Amino acid sequence: GNAGGGADCALASLVTFPARMALPPPRELGRAASVIDASSREQLEQCVAAMLPELQRTDGAAVIAFVYSAVLSAGGPAAVRAQIDSTGIGSSTLIGAHGYCTQELVNLVATGVALSNVFDGDKELDGMVMRGLSRRAPVGLLSLFERYGHVAVGSNLKAPMYPVWLAFMESHYTVVFAKRHPDAQAPFDLWYYDMLANQDYEIRVTLDPTREAAARAKGDLVPPLEDTLHTKWPGVHISWNGVDPLL
Repeated sequence: GNAGGGADCALASLVTFPARMALPPPRELGRAASVIDASSREQLEQCVAAMLPELQRTDGAAVIAFVYSAVLSAGGPAAVRAQIDSTGIGSSTLIGAHGYCTQELVNLVATGVALSNVFDGDKELDGMVMRGLSRRAPVGLLSLFERYGHVAVGSNLKAPMYPVWLAFMESHYTVVFAKRHPDAQAPFDLWYYDMLANQDYEIRVTLDPTREAAARAKGDLVPPLEDTLHTKWPGVHISWNGVDPLL
């Protein structure tokens, strides 16, 4: 619970749709939705537990309900619009080209605030204030584009409160997580999951800060996951534990 960017979730709004509902046209979704306002974490957990079967349906409206819930929990559409940076020619949106989620939507669901950037604090560019994260996020973010020098993810996202990171690689997001916060001086395991790849087997990689990354010849293919993990743990040795590296 990080609704509205507060220190703890005092109020969250859960949006639900009728069970087994066929998706109506977009403009009619709002009329089909029901809203449950949870006034405590305990009530929120009970509501989510009751909704799990519907949320786990692959042919349902769980993702839409989740986004609606995030927007309402952050104060509603007007409050979310105010959180997004204005470019001077209009503001960004939560859904971008080709139906992709934008950075604003990723930050909204990960941090509770629809910020447009991934760096720490605010920056000024040509008189325009660009807002970044002001505090440590509950869930983190790592980006392959940082390896290419296109973006710099701040420590508030790289070192989240929980050892869970969204990993942005190529064209979609995956997730990397640990059972506990890694020890920077000893080997540790991370689990990787990619739902879009219909992954049906465990991928566990071991990062060893006491060993250097494997040497690679020029032109060798480097697994994108390794490049992404090296943005947080530079130079560490990564073992795929017998699983073929994802190229």
